[in-house]
Amino acid sequence: MSVSTQCAVHADWLLAFDDSKPTMFRNRYVVIEGNEIVAITDTKPASAELVAEGSEMLVMPGFINLHNHCSSSVMFRGLSEDMPTDNTTDFTVDLVYGLLMPFNAAAIELLSGEETRAIFDLGLLEIIKGGTTTLMEQFRMGQQGTCEAADEMGLRFYGMPYLMSHAPIGVKTDGMPEFHTVEDVDGMISEWQKFYKAFDGSANDRLRIGLGPHGTDTCDADLMRKIRELANTYDCLITIHLSQTESEEELIQRLHGMTPSEYLDDTGLLGSDLLAAHCIFASNTDLELLRQRKVTVANCPLTFGRGGVSAPYHKFADLGLRTVIGTDGYRMDIVGETRTAALVSKLHAGQSNVTSTHELINAVTLDAADYLARPDLGRIVPGARADLIGIELAKPHFQPVSDPLKTFLWNADRADVSLVMVDGELLVKDAVYQLYDEDDIISKGVHAVQRVWEEVHSTGIVDEHFFANWYNGRDKY
Repeated sequence: MSVSTQCAVHADWLLAFDDSKPTMFRNRYVVIEGNEIVAITDTKPASAELVAEGSEMLVMPGFINLHNHCSSSVMFRGLSEDMPTDNTTDFTVDLVYGLLMPFNAAAIELLSGEETRAIFDLGLLEIIKGGTTTLMEQFRMGQQGTCEAADEMGLRFYGMPYLMSHAPIGVKTDGMPEFHTVEDVDGMISEWQKFYKAFDGSANDRLRIGLGPHGTDTCDADLMRKIRELANTYDCLITIHLSQTESEEELIQRLHGMTPSEYLDDTGLLGSDLLAAHCIFASNTDLELLRQRKVTVANCPLTFGRGGVSAPYHKFADLGLRTVIGTDGYRMDIVGETRTAALVSKLHAGQSNVTSTHELINAVTLDAADYLARPDLGRIVPGARADLIGIELAKPHFQPVSDPLKTFLWNADRADVSLVMVDGELLVKDAVYQLYDEDDIISKGVHAVQRVWEEVHSTGIVDEHFFANWYNGRDKY
């Protein structure tokens, strides 16, 4: 449903602003005109169509998910859990370089544009229904169809195509990643420039394009400096995986005589426009350097938590780093990811009062919007974009409600998100996606993924242990 005239969303509980601070209000109407919030009232304006209300609805800003890999999440369901520990000494290396990167490369070679698009549609459906209204997505240059998908699915989207001078091809017997050199780096940059000009600012400014250097181990110093020049020229954001594996730390120290963070600083990449994902193995000295350079860190606890590797949110936030949340290549459940960030922090610190609910809600709204330099996002206030979500609290697992934010964060599932609006367009109502048929999206996405599974399994592109428990009685596509 596209909203072209004034409409209103009723909130029994509303997380909005009072004196520039997030504040909970009771029984308010969010009034929307076009793609903008124009008023918050305690009575419904006579001219406004009531498009959503519940019996006890919590309305809050839509979540901003700043690190995600849609195709990875969809294609690897059930393949990356409970991995044996005797394949490499580094779970993250096996996951990233043994599974994710080879799988994506195979998908690009195998699938048609329509099939690739079907995988993105399935992933974005999951993203939207789970309460994400703004997504930052890294993807291979051969998967640009994700921008068209984001546009048509109605999402606010920051597309960050990968740039790399050394492409991962697998894991060596010693547990170290294996790479091949990308020959035409200038051609890759030219392709990015064309991509930027085609999509940045499109879809009524819902689509923005930035730079996605893969990592310190896949981008040489020359490419890093070119990326800095591009970011300055085009005034766009940069995101990179940083200190996500022990092998990365070892390799960069061996090649450059410095840590990955120092290497980025040496190439000029560190700055307020940089979002560094993971930083699991970064030392406190490295994190202090990131703080001084005003870098933002994306915490994604679930992805590597499968391998017993933790990067607690408070490790970064307590040092003064702006810290946001991403779902990475696993589950794409921003509600669950945010709760996991709280839980991992509390377990790591051995204290219940670290990483509070309100801190984390800010991380996926205000703080994330501040990194994007978007004061019109992450808040419900007149003049902001109409990006909001609603959660029906009149359910047994929410009742009774004392503090609605704590009740939501610690008890909700993404399936509890009943309302999603992006840019004034109602994408989800009563927990049902409104623009296209959900069953059709699921069917086409599953068909495409099964094609990749069959190809990867039959050709042996990835280690057999990923398919150890693969259902052998599956239906053929």
